[in-house]
Amino acid sequence: MNAILSRIAEGRYATGLEVFRSLVDPTPEDERLAGVCLFNLHELQQAQDLLLQARANGCEAAGIDLASVYRHMGLVDLSREALDQVDPARLTDFDRVLALRERGAQHFTAGDVLAASEVLERAWALVHVAASGWILRPAVGHALGLAYADRGLDRLAADHFTEALRTANPARAVQLHAARALCLTYLGDLDQASRDLDAASEGRDLAPLVTPYVAYVAAVAAVARGQLGVADAGFGEAAAVARAAHEPETEAYAELGRCAIATAAGQTERAGGFLERARRLSINDKARALVAMRAGARAVRARQPAAFSLLEQAQAEFGRLGLLRETAWTHLHIAAAHLAFDAPDAAMAALARATDVRHALGGGASLVIELRMLPQLDPWLAGLGDDAYATVLRDDLRRVADVAPAGLELVTLGAHELHLDGRRIRLDLRRSVEVLAYLMDNPGVPLERVLLDLFPERDSAHGRSYFHQVRYELARAVPGLKVPFDAARRSYRVRAEGLSLTSDVERLRQAVARGGETGLMEALGLHRGPFLPSADSEWAVATREDAAWSLMRLGLSVLRDRHLRGDHDGCQQLAERLLEVDPLHVSLMEFLVASVRAIEGDVAAQGMAERLMRRFERDIGTRPAGWESLRADDGLAN
Repeated sequence: MNAILSRIAEGRYATGLEVFRSLVDPTPEDERLAGVCLFNLHELQQAQDLLLQARANGCEAAGIDLASVYRHMGLVDLSREALDQVDPARLTDFDRVLALRERGAQHFTAGDVLAASEVLERAWALVHVAASGWILRPAVGHALGLAYADRGLDRLAADHFTEALRTANPARAVQLHAARALCLTYLGDLDQASRDLDAASEGRDLAPLVTPYVAYVAAVAAVARGQLGVADAGFGEAAAVARAAHEPETEAYAELGRCAIATAAGQTERAGGFLERARRLSINDKARALVAMRAGARAVRARQPAAFSLLEQAQAEFGRLGLLRETAWTHLHIAAAHLAFDAPDAAMAALARATDVRHALGGGASLVIELRMLPQLDPWLAGLGDDAYATVLRDDLRRVADVAPAGLELVTLGAHELHLDGRRIRLDLRRSVEVLAYLMDNPGVPLERVLLDLFPERDSAHGRSYFHQVRYELARAVPGLKVPFDAARRSYRVRAEGLSLTSDVERLRQAVARGGETGLMEALGLHRGPFLPSADSEWAVATREDAAWSLMRLGLSVLRDRHLRGDHDGCQQLAERLLEVDPLHVSLMEFLVASVRAIEGDVAAQGMAERLMRRFERDIGTRPAGWESLRADDGLAN
């Protein structure tokens, strides 16, 4: 066996390149194999030059690998042309397998996965009889698995990847683990998908070509788990890495992922930027159909009637291409469009069609991924009767294996915000966060009490209307977040299905309750400002004062302990930090001046006292009572 080919078989591409460079008189075949090494090291330009040289020097099979390089560079026409120029009669069975594999990959890149799987099945049959065919078996199994995965046949695809892994070299194994991770994500086996992703991530240095794809698959897995903030960042990383690697197809899919998440959050302008980028990068019919679907989804959120024509266009194209999974996704989006335009019967019909495809696929985990992007469907599915045909979609959404609850945080200290997996949720109503914070603090409260505590200045009808608008906005903005009415108790309570709902002010209270220096430091880390700073209801003002008072009480206790221990540096630092919370707290000023006196002496202490006095007088208009004691040499007042 050729020495370079043996290194390629082992996945040792850099070593194969070293062997080539050590040759005194390399043959055209050696040049071709060195080009293959460069290609797998993602040195595409150098690989192209060496393969062109090998072909010019009479190596017929170099045209096959040259076609692969062109395809990865996004030069689809040149890729087809290079392969068309190869004379099959001058190829060995080994190279005929490679030619069939490349032809299948070209069909796959063009979006024709039916043709791809047929050609690759021929390659799979030939690889079993070709001399040294064992070298190519993992590569052909990988390509065939990708074609079946694109057709939505994820179990069959995963089986091909598993078979290929048995004989794959370490570099090929990285690609196979990444590809199988995506299939298993669509099958709902998120545990094994996570293990495959870990394996692919650990070996990325062995196969640089796979880095953008690994990032993309990790983002899809995060969507399956409902972690849209994590997924958004993951798609962003995948797009950036793919752009740097000149991989337009992966970049296009990553941008479409970002578009879907932005659309789900109602950020239609942001979604439009990602959509346009993906549109320019789309090089095949499948990608263009996905662009149409995402454009239709964005139009639905903007309540534009053009949504229907875009979604129907995508649906027709997916059907023509034989893409079952994407066809089901489009049915879901059409259902959401009908709901947006108040056509519930049409929405039910579209959900029924999605359910038909779900059964054809053999499961609904892959539809769950798209349902994560359609928060407007969640309350509709939740309201279906148990005997409704589409109820199975709701059940799929609830039972995806090992789904981690999405983190939903109410940010009330120094802000009025709601964050889902670290991503701020846009809310149009000014007091939505205040109402949610109130309901979390007062579970099971009757509406009359809500109106009295939050809307006493409004007439009853106006206050009721605003409260219900907030309920509907929260349910629309965050899938799984509801404020249902308990008819038996005639009260309201927050429900968060599939969400881990937390509040920064509640975590601050817990930290203060733990007490001591540890609790204080945790509480200070959470405190970014006063509770709901612009809210003026009696409840909000009282909560604001209580949070500040409890924090100050603990802070003063810790300050006294430090002062008694003689820890004047620690006392000064803590007093300065606490004054950021309450700049006009006289006892904190006393501790600060006393600490400065102990560390730097009377002159420095008097200067600090003067600065604090001027700030207090500027803000309040008078000096604090007993202020002169701060200048006394005896330090802290009792």
